[in-house]
Amino acid sequence: MDVLKLSHHFSALSFAGTSILLTLLFLVQKKKGNQLISTLVKTEWFLSSFMFFTGLILLLLHSYWFQVGLFHLKISIAMFSIGASQYFYKQYLIAKSQNDFPQFLVKIRIVIPLLVFFTYYAGKMLIQ
Repeated sequence: MDVLKLSHHFSALSFAGTSILLTLLFLVQKKKGNQLISTLVKTEWFLSSFMFFTGLILLLLHSYWFQVGLFHLKISIAMFSIGASQYFYKQYLIAKSQNDFPQFLVKIRIVIPLLVFFTYYAGKMLIQ
């Protein structure tokens, strides 16, 4: 049980760190299709999926969290951040294949770390 909590927490922190790094690189780099950005996009995609599945298993093991109202807020924000990350991954692959990176990718790239930090903050409030 503790290993599952630790892996979920570690994946959430790694997801946040990767998201910030990817956002900074995506905003600074002129060539958006380089190998470093592609690797970070795939890493963020994997971490968001891993965080989702470990969170789902924790949710099944601790169903009493459904009784806490703040938990629903945390899960809602987390689903938006994971969904935005997955959406960005697919849109990035399309943009890379066409060598056309629209301004929308930059905007969604800025929103993802903000959603991750709101999720983390809601989780901190939940545990206090």
